[in-house]
Amino acid sequence: MFLQGTRNTGKSIANSNTANPTAMLLASCLLLDHLKLHAYASMIRRAVLSTVTETQLHTADLGGRGSTSEVVQSVMNAVQSTGPQTRSI
Repeated sequence: MFLQGTRNTGKSIANSNTANPTAMLLASCLLLDHLKLHAYASMIRRAVLSTVTETQLHTADLGGRGSTSEVVQSVMNAVQSTGPQTRSI
């Protein structure tokens, strides 16, 4: 089954560092789960949840002032606090 593609491709926010990266990160977790890499998926999910709820770092679409790179860096910091294999961007 094929579904209609998205109409909004985000061209208006390209290269503006304002996109919300959480959907892509959580979709990546689904892929990791599919690949039976559950520990990595859980680590990233917890880091995303921590960024959104505990640090309250949000992009503009969620009413915040955080940039895409700030949110990603916060997620990476949360992952680094629980395990290796990430580095600063």
